[in-house]
Amino acid sequence: MYCSQCGRQIDPGSRFCSRCGRELSPELSANVNAQAAVFSFVRDRGSAILTLGILAILLFGPFTGVPGWLMANQDLRDMRSGILPDSAMGTVRTGRTLSIVGTFCSLLSLFLLFLASVIVFSFVMVFGEMFSAVL
Repeated sequence: MYCSQCGRQIDPGSRFCSRCGRELSPELSANVNAQAAVFSFVRDRGSAILTLGILAILLFGPFTGVPGWLMANQDLRDMRSGILPDSAMGTVRTGRTLSIVGTFCSLLSLFLLFLASVIVFSFVMVFGEMFSAVL
């Protein structure tokens, strides 16, 4: 039997869910057992999230970092609620961290590139006239 609120598997004969504390009534058990098929479907996107995080650091920044970040948040939420098993938690957390770092590092590098181009353009405009007068 599974809890209808958080999806955690409950021992037969229990009156309360050990995770969320919801009281289980006999009329809920039929509904909860019908939902067991929904909770038995398990997806493991840990390797995909880790791959997106690595790609965010190496090449694509926010283009792969943001989707990896969102996928990891959803999977961690599902693991906390008991829908997904905790077996891929390390991979998902590592992929989420790499996605966050890759996103922010690429955005920081774009900002620094923009700042450097403004500085170079300013120097060219100020000192360009001096060099053209010398030549």
